[in-house]
Amino acid sequence: MLVTKVNMPSSKYGIKCPYSMKPEGITIHNTANDASAMSEVSYMINNNNQVSFHEAIDDYRCVQGIEHNRNAWHAGDGHGFGNMKTIGIEICYSKSGGERFEKAERNAAERIAYLMKKYGWNLDNITDTRHTVGTHQNRSGKYCPHRTLDNGLERFYNMIREEYRELTGETAQGIPNIVVNENNNNTGRNVGDTVTINGVYTSSSSTKKLSPAVKSGMITRIIPGARNPYLINNGNIGWVNDSCIVSTESSQATNTNTNVAPNIAVGSTVTLSANAINYATGQKIPECYKNRNYTIMQVGNGKVLLKELYSWVYTKDLVGYGANTTNNTVTTPSRKSNEEIASDIINKPNYGGWGVNPIRAQKLREAGYDPTVIQKIINQKLK
Repeated sequence: MLVTKVNMPSSKYGIKCPYSMKPEGITIHNTANDASAMSEVSYMINNNNQVSFHEAIDDYRCVQGIEHNRNAWHAGDGHGFGNMKTIGIEICYSKSGGERFEKAERNAAERIAYLMKKYGWNLDNITDTRHTVGTHQNRSGKYCPHRTLDNGLERFYNMIREEYRELTGETAQGIPNIVVNENNNNTGRNVGDTVTINGVYTSSSSTKKLSPAVKSGMITRIIPGARNPYLINNGNIGWVNDSCIVSTESSQATNTNTNVAPNIAVGSTVTLSANAINYATGQKIPECYKNRNYTIMQVGNGKVLLKELYSWVYTKDLVGYGANTTNNTVTTPSRKSNEEIASDIINKPNYGGWGVNPIRAQKLREAGYDPTVIQKIINQKLK
């Protein structure tokens, strides 16, 4: 990826970056705009607003406008950790999304991994209590990076992890060097249990107990045999052990035939219902991910981890299972016709969630549609 530096005039330091800084983290943003990285940085430098960031990243390059040894006003936390200690990174083309935004996200993951290596931050820093690598939302509560959050933050963090591992050949520090069978859970707790906690650890083998800002969450992964075997909220809170857990609301207690699918197994192909609303971790599921097929990566009680999304969803939201199953009769999704899909692409924002080619063609094929047929209908409608 190309990296271009644009010099911030020293006359603007007092407005844009008045303090010296030694970076201690990264704050991730979406621009909520559809401009290029160069346009975003040029606009930031040329106005006189006390709003600034270090880098903008689009679908083919990173543009740096402020050196990393100066602060920037981007995190909304005044003289707090975000504004005074972190590198602010804006991901472009988030207003409309689509192929350009997807490429910008991938480039941002590559750049963040590079900066992590440069400044000595490891994979555990992505989900540590301080959010060394975190979001604008982590710093001050603003729903930003909005489209990245909508599409699944853990999905983006996994992109960073992939880039970091490719760059360094390393795995997360602190993960115990033991071989465990995660399908043979003998801890007495289950994925999907909601727990109240009095402390948290930054990794599954950490010995330093911290006091988290959030005191309860859902177990989303279990590593039997680890020092801290339970991952809470996909790492957005941290890792805990039994001594940290004050109380448990077991998912077993609410599991009935309407939300448990005993015949669902790792490797099964399932369809995410068009009526699904939220992931099991609370975030909203984008429309473009619904009514499509996915592979089950892990099974919890009333929930499954989908490989292609790397996100947990409720079994009741899988077509043909759970709440969608009555008297053992499998229902089928309300599938749109080719004509309806073509109309969505022509008339709806972000092309109905299908994006532009070649990403559109890939999404259509994954959803069971023939992209060539859809394109012919689109061409006919636009004559």
